[in-house]
Amino acid sequence: MTSSEHSGDMNLQTRNPLIVDVSCQECARHSTPECADCLVSYVIGGTPEHLSLSSSLAAAADVLVSEGLLPELKYRPGSPSSPH
Repeated sequence: MTSSEHSGDMNLQTRNPLIVDVSCQECARHSTPECADCLVSYVIGGTPEHLSLSSSLAAAADVLVSEGLLPELKYRPGSPSSPH
């Protein structure tokens, strides 16, 4: 089951309290300017098909985002052709 969890400025999709899942291929912002300025693209250097982070790694990223050291997660569920 997927639920939405708000952590600072990031809107993370979780399948349980310990894992944060992001599917770049299913993101409404895939291959857009927002995609290029997303936490995932910045850290990974590309857009992986699927990315899972533990809640502790997501919390650490949230601290870095809140301090302006990393761009925020721009993931939004939906097809890339969906309106933004």
